[in-house]
Amino acid sequence: MEIASHCTKIGIRKLRARSALGVALILGTLSLLGWVYLTQASYVATTSRRLQELEDQKEQIEQENWQLMVEIAELESVTRLASRAQELGFVMAYSDETEFLTVADTPSVQARAPSTEGSDAVGWTMHSLATNVSSQFTTWAQGGSR
Repeated sequence: MEIASHCTKIGIRKLRARSALGVALILGTLSLLGWVYLTQASYVATTSRRLQELEDQKEQIEQENWQLMVEIAELESVTRLASRAQELGFVMAYSDETEFLTVADTPSVQARAPSTEGSDAVGWTMHSLATNVSSQFTTWAQGGSR
């Protein structure tokens, strides 16, 4: 009986050691899986926060861009440009005071003659200025450059 009792004690010890080792392996595996999960969750949260910050920054820059475009449009208005030109000492050129020079090897451009009504030079100059600003705006709006 002593041998049976001794074998039983050894068997129980081996069983307890195996059980403890199994439990330790399970706990280690679960701990590793928990660590991997928390690491990935942290990475996703950090990336998501950074993405939100970038989207907020993009929205702010787009708003600033629209404000600058409005400011540019105000600064390029025909009436503002005309008044600024007068402030700087520019005067209107009338057709009888204007000389045109031809330059060799350039395509000819037909100038539109001013109307003979009222303030003809002012109307013609403002029209050409408005046309120029309008064409610049159209080019800009289409994404091109002059």
